[in-house]
Amino acid sequence: MAIITFEAISAALFGGAGEYATPGLSYRVRLGREQSITLTTDEKFAELDGSITLYPDDTEAAFKAEEKAIGVFGYFAAQSDFDYSFPANYLVQVTVPRAHFDQLVAAARYGRIPSDLSVDVEGMSYDWQPDGSGKKWDNKATDHLSVSSFKYTLPFFVPETTDQHETPLPSEEAMPPTRAQIRAQFDQLVQRIDRQTTAIQSGIRSLFWAVVIVGVVFVWLRWKG
Repeated sequence: MAIITFEAISAALFGGAGEYATPGLSYRVRLGREQSITLTTDEKFAELDGSITLYPDDTEAAFKAEEKAIGVFGYFAAQSDFDYSFPANYLVQVTVPRAHFDQLVAAARYGRIPSDLSVDVEGMSYDWQPDGSGKKWDNKATDHLSVSSFKYTLPFFVPETTDQHETPLPSEEAMPPTRAQIRAQFDQLVQRIDRQTTAIQSGIRSLFWAVVIVGVVFVWLRWKG
């Protein structure tokens, strides 16, 4: 048993109608920092395309083969033939309570995705690294493993990244402005208009007195002449 943490990159909701219409929320993911998984097929796991798909637990999911398992972790070897081709990749499928599923879907609609997703996998072992960051998977012996638990962290606020190599998560700009933000922006606009109006009025007064003075001087010169 091993705990693996992933970082979510993007999210997509899929569904349909008919026999295979189970809704799902899919996250494109990458392996968490400072972690590694050694495969017996010799691919570099961190370079593989990966995704985690969540299903609400009140729907039937074909991958729930074991009573205690809440999901499956599958490895798919690269394929290249006349009909279709794809690189080696992995897919984690997990069922979650309907309330959590709905919350994550609602968050994704506003550009919010989990900062990390963790799965507890049966059949994967730890390697020599004492901090537990390294795992080993004999994916030649079996290309799918059972997932016994799943957790996620969904931040309320996402700070701007300073890592140039880090794929930024959706920023605060993805969220619609709050009433307080709209009011603050409106107040700033009113203040700006007031300042501009005051400046214009001051300019008009200066111009008026300049015209009056010029007129007085002109009349005085005519009278003297």
